[in-house]
Order: sequence, then structure tokens, then C-alpha cells
Amino acid sequence: MLGIEASFTWEQEVIELRSGDAILAYTDGLNEAMNFQDEPFGRRRVEQAALAAISDGRNAEGLAKHVLWEMRRFTGLQTRPDDLTLIAVRVL
Repeated sequence: MLGIEASFTWEQEVIELRSGDAILAYTDGLNEAMNFQDEPFGRRRVEQAALAAISDGRNAEGLAKHVLWEMRRFTGLQTRPDDLTLIAVRVL
């Protein structure tokens, strides 16, 4: 894990992934990206964009591109003060 506080507590869990499952991991530069009304893209929009891409049957690259496209559509040409990292995985 990166960027955790010593006071945080974490649990470990094993999840079995099956064909068609997806994992989307991202930094706060995605959900905190702001539009011109100072409204953040938000977790709900990230989830909606990811679910739309998964429903369309997109692969991992397509999933990542769709989520980024939706974020860019939302923010427009607004400057992004934070970096953004996104990792998408689709199980075949």
C-alpha cells in the first residue's frame, strides 16, 4: 500500500475473480478532478463510467479509456492540480 497513515487499520481478504470481473484502482486525482463549477468528478461518476464500460463488454484498456474520457468530458479544459493514476484489469 502507498500513502497510508500509521494509525490506519487494514484487513486482508482474498477475493476469487471470475471471467468477466473487473478491477479499477485509481488515485484521488480521478475522483477529485474538478469542473468549472468546482464540483468534483466524484466516486459515483467513476462507478457509473466503469459500469457503463463493463456493460459494453470493453476490455481493460477500453474500461480505462472510457473512465478517463468521462472524467475529461466532465472537467472540460479545467486545469488538474493533482496527478492521476488508473489501473484497470478485466478477467478473461
